[in-house]
Amino acid sequence: MNKATAERLSRQVDTIMENRTRRFKFLVRKERLDDAFSVADEFYEWLHPDHADDEDLIVYYDSEELEALYYQKKVQSLIKEDFEDYGSEEEHY
Repeated sequence: MNKATAERLSRQVDTIMENRTRRFKFLVRKERLDDAFSVADEFYEWLHPDHADDEDLIVYYDSEELEALYYQKKVQSLIKEDFEDYGSEEEHY
């Protein structure tokens, strides 16, 4: 991931965090506790202060990069299967 992408993703997470925190506080103020707890349950790992610096907790992906990785692994798997199906050299002599 290049620096520009990392910064963009970081800003997106910050925006999501601010939005969810505001929403949670709003729901609590309106005494809509079930709704507030639903937001908290959904975003617990993101909102909990103990997890604020846990970079491994929130995973990002680029859909195009993920798709390319999928096809790369798929091709490797097919090549391995073909090689295993072919057998050893001794079997073909």
